[in-house]
Amino acid sequence: GGFFLTGGLRYTRDTVNDAYYTVGAARTTTTLPQLKTSRLTPRLVARYEFTPDTNIYASYSRGYKAAIYNVGGLVNDVIKPEELDAFEVGIKHAAGGLRANIAGWYYNYRQQQVVAGVLVNGIPVSRITNAASSKMYGIDADVAYRLAPGLDISASAAWSHNRYDTFEAAPLVVHNSNGSFSTLTQDASGFRMLRSPDFSGNLGVSYETGLAEGKLVLSGNLYYTSSFYFDAGNQFRQGAYETLGLRAEWTAPSDRYSLAISGKNVTDNRYYTQVASNALGVA
Repeated sequence: GGFFLTGGLRYTRDTVNDAYYTVGAARTTTTLPQLKTSRLTPRLVARYEFTPDTNIYASYSRGYKAAIYNVGGLVNDVIKPEELDAFEVGIKHAAGGLRANIAGWYYNYRQQQVVAGVLVNGIPVSRITNAASSKMYGIDADVAYRLAPGLDISASAAWSHNRYDTFEAAPLVVHNSNGSFSTLTQDASGFRMLRSPDFSGNLGVSYETGLAEGKLVLSGNLYYTSSFYFDAGNQFRQGAYETLGLRAEWTAPSDRYSLAISGKNVTDNRYYTQVASNALGVA
């Protein structure tokens, strides 16, 4: 056992050169000046080892994402650097056939860079904006246990609370009286962050046995997610769903060849993978 303290300090410098975008049938090109950003980002980790199998830890780190141009959105806006202060505490245990971890975390974003689909003259483009601030916190845990020789089970779960503190100009898709669609802005302060479910989890089982002098592994994984939104304005919602994946793999005695069959969503649950809008509709 014992107490351990580690840390570091990183200096990063980012430069954007030769950025440009082209608009319209005339292919009008706008070239943008060089863009530079730099940051010092620290990291500190404290860990106490109760036994060789169990320890508790706490960490702090600061991260940043460099400033960029919004060329994909057909504008010359400078997207400000994104900064993040991340705090985490947790406990880890591994002994015999059991491995278990649990952690709580808190993230504080400033000038978070958010990508959203908007319409420019009826053309859908990906436009990046800065959400002034946002906070994320939650708990995640995972456990794995060997029930018997060759038979393993694992599970993980995560609960999180992810919200925009201040986001006064989030994209809003509106349906016009003539049947077309356009993009306005709205105040999304307090809204849920995009693609951020409150709860998600996995349950997996794996069984390994010998077959024809080789190795046969049968495995399955059940995944669940609660509802979430595809956009910062919380217009386009994906409901909760689960998927079941199954896999059977036989490996030859030489370990050089294997044969596998698998299915990623054998329960055939339907869900959206993305949502996009244009002048004629939302898909």
